[in-house]
Amino acid sequence: MNAQTAPLSADEVQYIDAYWRACNYLAAGMIYLRDNPLLKQPLA
Repeated sequence: MNAQTAPLSADEVQYIDAYWRACNYLAAGMIYLRDNPLLKQPLA
């Protein structure tokens, strides 16, 4: 199977990178909040 597509433009790469970093930031925040022993009440 061969797919003939054009390479991504610099803007597209920048948007994908920003999306990837935002997803990682949110995931790390969720992990931190789930394991935070300083919480007085459960989050959920």
